[in-house]
Amino acid sequence: MRKSFKFRIYPTEPQIEILLSILCSCRTLYNAALQQRRDAWQSHKRSVTCYDQIKQIPEVCAAFPEYKSIYSQVLREPLRNLDKAFQGFFLRLKYRNGKAGFPRFKSRDFFNSFTYPQAYNGSVKVKEKKVWFSKIGAIKIRKHREIEGKVKTVTIKREDKRWYVIISCDDVPQRVLPPSESAVGIDLGLTYLVTLSNGEHIDNPRWLRKSEEALKEAQRILSAQKKGTLKRRKAKARLVKIHRKVTNQRRDFLHKKSRELVNKYGLICLEALCIKNLLRKKNGEDHQDVRLHKSIGDAAWGMFVSFLLQKVEETAGTRRIRQVNSRNTTRTCSQCGHILREGLSLSQREFFCPHCKLLIDRDLNAAINILRAGRLPVLGVA
Repeated sequence: MRKSFKFRIYPTEPQIEILLSILCSCRTLYNAALQQRRDAWQSHKRSVTCYDQIKQIPEVCAAFPEYKSIYSQVLREPLRNLDKAFQGFFLRLKYRNGKAGFPRFKSRDFFNSFTYPQAYNGSVKVKEKKVWFSKIGAIKIRKHREIEGKVKTVTIKREDKRWYVIISCDDVPQRVLPPSESAVGIDLGLTYLVTLSNGEHIDNPRWLRKSEEALKEAQRILSAQKKGTLKRRKAKARLVKIHRKVTNQRRDFLHKKSRELVNKYGLICLEALCIKNLLRKKNGEDHQDVRLHKSIGDAAWGMFVSFLLQKVEETAGTRRIRQVNSRNTTRTCSQCGHILREGLSLSQREFFCPHCKLLIDRDLNAAINILRAGRLPVLGVA
């Protein structure tokens, strides 16, 4: 199993200058390689491959001495990333009827990492309090957990003024949990983030909503500053800091809740939602619908489902997760199976069945239906 471990590192001022210099050099190399591909096609209708550009790295190092101080494998990664961008571009052209965005040049704000692709060869050495990089030196690391498996690649990433190291490992041992026969259905919502089929709820913390006033004030100050000034850079850093806090709060909360569910239940059933379609703006939508999009994004259903899938995958088969079709899960009575002709509006928080007279919370009713649908393959029912 492949898994990544992220740790914060604390480079000194001279090391920060080295890291920024490497980022700048890699970004320049990426943009130059993109320009070379564009010019070759526009002038001679000739394609330049990734291998052709990698072979030119020694010439680049000879012409620009600053590239000699960078580990050679690090210089190859921007070219491979550019090749992946072109592969994605051609794939989008194929499946979108010729409509696809061409790979773009990277600005300073959109190029924040570089990678040691063969860290297992000794170019990176991780210890308890230090991590050593070839051509950079030893940097202090906050190693809050043990690294498992075989180290394959190591990425240094800048997030605002903070620096992190992401260590990708292969052959990570799986986490075997005690057997559990309990099963649960999950309905994702906005009033409650999660409603379980046993009647329990997980509250929706609404991290973005709680920080809206601070974000508005920070955005207002940023908009008033002149571009290119020191005040604007400081205002931008203040805005980024607030967004980073919201992101960290959301990720931490969802990690903890998904871990609790995976540890407790042997089978987890949930809806197979397409979040992108829910967030896609349609013609004629009113202001309330747009606010709903914002609430869906703040709830981060997709991230929560992704965390559940990741944690279940790590359990070596001791936990299972099933995604079921969400059609009619809200309109179907969980007691008698009667399907309402018309769906419930968002303001209707209770489900009433005219056939068997069942009155139940709408989210709980949906969670029970999801659990029943998720159990069908387990029982072998068609």
